[in-house]
Amino acid sequence: MNMLAVEIDKKSYPNGTCAIDGLKFSAQQGEFVAIVGPSGSGKTTLLNIVAGIDQQVEGNIVLNGQSQLPVASTTKPTTKYQAADIGFMFQESRLMPWLTVKQNIQMVMDKEQGVETPYLSQLLEQVGLAEFADNYPKQLSGGMKRRASLVRAFINRPPLLLMDEPFQSLDEPTANTLRQILLVLWKETRPTVLFVTHTLREALALADRVIFLSDRPSRVIMEYRVDIPRPRKLEDDAINDLHARLLNEYPQLLSGSLAGSPSDSAQASTETEIKI
Repeated sequence: MNMLAVEIDKKSYPNGTCAIDGLKFSAQQGEFVAIVGPSGSGKTTLLNIVAGIDQQVEGNIVLNGQSQLPVASTTKPTTKYQAADIGFMFQESRLMPWLTVKQNIQMVMDKEQGVETPYLSQLLEQVGLAEFADNYPKQLSGGMKRRASLVRAFINRPPLLLMDEPFQSLDEPTANTLRQILLVLWKETRPTVLFVTHTLREALALADRVIFLSDRPSRVIMEYRVDIPRPRKLEDDAINDLHARLLNEYPQLLSGSLAGSPSDSAQASTETEIKI
């Protein structure tokens, strides 16, 4: 059964620019899905729609069997999910500077479980922030701020986790450490993950499936299931080989096009799963 079904008929910005047109995909419970597309293709907009932040859209998002969006942008929004159902890790840490690490996390915690829980202490320990729980954001490095954001995203054990290029601008050793922490937390709690990235190797190393988007207006041009056994790392030979094969088969893939591929003329691969 699909935990998440995305059907965006059209999303336009206030200036009239069409950002998304006919974008559809689904994800199963516990599946790690990476979303790759060219800059400006609407990846962040897509996550905002799924999160319910942006409801000015024609289409529907079904989360755990419940419709989350109005059928058309003129219809009154009908969001039914609770904030605790979705964890969101943004491109920036977005920590409140006047709150400590612990307070930033407690601010989003499900009030039914209280603000002092063993799970909060466990997560802080797992990401290496236990001794910095009472520090303010200005006292943290960039990597430590991202660790705090990661804890905040997981603290309510959300069934759906949205991640918008969460490790961009970090040095590679720090980013790689955070990727491994992410995978540990994902394996423990098994949320469905939508992970936006512009790095194909990162997508192949982390995801069960990669969804490739076209240039604006965005739509799904290809889905690829990654069959390389876990655990994986970006520098693995299998990842490098798959990365090379995909770009050899689809030279314009990261530009949002299947042009130049053997199936280009028929476009037979659009919105289908492909294995090379």
